[in-house]
Amino acid sequence: MSSQRIERVNTLMQQSLGEIVLREVELPQESFVTISKVQTSKDLQQARVLLMIQPEMQEAFIMQLLNKHRPYLQHLLHQQIKLRYSPKIFFVVDEQAKKVARIESILNRLG
Repeated sequence: MSSQRIERVNTLMQQSLGEIVLREVELPQESFVTISKVQTSKDLQQARVLLMIQPEMQEAFIMQLLNKHRPYLQHLLHQQIKLRYSPKIFFVVDEQAKKVARIESILNRLG
C-alpha cells in the first residue's frame, strides 16, 4: 500500500477517533485526551493510537477506560471509515509528546 494512502488513513482515523472518544467515552471531570498520532501498519490490520492524557495522574485510569471500550470504539470507527479491513486499534501513551510538553513548560517558566 502506498505511503500516501496510509498517511490519509492515519489522518482520517485520528480525526474520526478523536470525535468518537469525545462523544462516546465519559472521561473524568477536568481531564481530556488528545490523539496525537495514529500509526497504521502497511497492511492496515493494526493501528497504534498515540495519546496525550491530561492530567497525568489520571493516565492509568483513562487508559484502562479506553481499553475497556476499545471493541465498541473500533466498531464505531469501522462504521465511519469504510475500509476493506478494520484495523485493530491499540492505545499507547505518547511519551515523546509528554517530553515535549515538559520542555515547553520549563521554557515558559524561564521566559
